[in-house]
Amino acid sequence: MNGVEGFRVTVFKATQKDTQKMTFDEKIIAVMKNNPKVTRHDIASLLGTSPNTIKVHIAKLKKEGRLKRIGPDKGGYWEVE
Repeated sequence: MNGVEGFRVTVFKATQKDTQKMTFDEKIIAVMKNNPKVTRHDIASLLGTSPNTIKVHIAKLKKEGRLKRIGPDKGGYWEVE
């Protein structure tokens, strides 16, 4: 190898087509997995919707047992199951 040592890293970026296959709830969960301390206002901003829409989806996810809030609203975090 011409006296050069090293390695190669291949990074796969999620395409728009991949994210389009995700449901809205899956997108919320993905954001929460990436940042457990994220607020619903931040999620709404990232996903281009209103905080109230996020509130409805969070309530549904909590009822389904897929999401749990640990700690207070300020200073707490999301646990994704």
